[in-house]
Amino acid sequence: MSNIAGDASTRMQIAEFKGPMTGRYFSYGFTHSDDYTWSYAVQFDTAGGPNVPIEVVHSGDPAPAPVTPVRAGYVFDGWYTAPNGGNLFDFNQSITQNTTVYAHWHSDDSPRLERLSGAVRYDTMGAIVSAAFPSSSEYVVVASGEGYADALSASSLAGGLKAPIVLTQQALLSDQAREQIQRVGASKAIVIGSTVSVSEQAVSELRSMGLSVDRVQGTNRYETNVAVYKAGKRLGVNWSKKMIVASGDGYADALSISSYAYKHVAPIFLASRSSGLSYSAITAGGGNFRTALVVGSVNVVPGKVDSVQLPYQFGAQSERVAGATRYETSAKVAEWCVKQGMGMDGAVFASGEGFADALAAGPLAGRSNAALMLVRDPSSPAIALAGQHADGVSKAWVVGSSVVVDNHTMQTIADTLGLKREN
Repeated sequence: MSNIAGDASTRMQIAEFKGPMTGRYFSYGFTHSDDYTWSYAVQFDTAGGPNVPIEVVHSGDPAPAPVTPVRAGYVFDGWYTAPNGGNLFDFNQSITQNTTVYAHWHSDDSPRLERLSGAVRYDTMGAIVSAAFPSSSEYVVVASGEGYADALSASSLAGGLKAPIVLTQQALLSDQAREQIQRVGASKAIVIGSTVSVSEQAVSELRSMGLSVDRVQGTNRYETNVAVYKAGKRLGVNWSKKMIVASGDGYADALSISSYAYKHVAPIFLASRSSGLSYSAITAGGGNFRTALVVGSVNVVPGKVDSVQLPYQFGAQSERVAGATRYETSAKVAEWCVKQGMGMDGAVFASGEGFADALAAGPLAGRSNAALMLVRDPSSPAIALAGQHADGVSKAWVVGSSVVVDNHTMQTIADTLGLKREN
């Protein structure tokens, strides 16, 4: 067959059939007319945006303009004839050849509130670490994503090492932890807790990735907590002269102060409801601190911590920040952080009903010198507190899916801070 402009072409084919019809012949023919119309592909290079399907158009017809793409953190400038520079593509022009058009973007510098989340807590952790550490880190601090007891001690050590906190399953290294460790190019891992928190199999996987691994553990959460402080000294961490005391019987208060602990490399010592600070903590830290912040009411950190242990056994002058609930305490901690020179630009809002998202997010807020606040719903006191310090805020985050921090709460945060809500 041939395509000859301005004429028609007919070709006949004579074929001999084999087999039982040998000797018989059959002929067929077809005609190709000169009214054949060529078609061309129009491809859309979105330059990091979502995929746009190829359009196939007849020669001479214009290409239909696709739906305007959306890319987080960017504003769409239009479709252009070249990846860089070029002219704005005219969607009314005739298409006479295969064509590629290119999306152009510019960074969206408008103040915004962004959600960092994933299908499971480890996906959320990955999104948080990617935001906090867009480039490299020598160290990673590896903690359990299944239990908070040992993990509460991670924030201040991570701050001293300028490292992210990655969460893993107990039995095996989580895929998301592996991905983040490889992405930041870490060569050293500090594993927090015993094999009850992070198994030897998970540690073996870290070593197989080429990392040196230092497991820091104790016989219980309080001994692990002290071991973390000692490990920091051994690793050359320059601990602050301010120590923090929070309950080891729950996670909320320690997480509310975690961004300060990260930023200022202030060690968090865990106290039990019954006996306060342990003998091991007093032995390890006594005489090393000038001041102390106690987080939480006397119902969770007993009064003897302020009246006896800190002044006489640590030699530290103390103050206490507390509210009637974990959410009130979180707001009061944020207010205290602001008085210490931290702010709301880069602040993080996390659910107070679980520990994992807030634990991973301490470094994100800390690196921004901003508060981390626990919220439950639009009436959470931390939101109103944040609004009192909203001047100059250009960025903040909500961590966790809409299941844990719902869209109504997120919108309230955005409105209170004067931010555009994303995700």
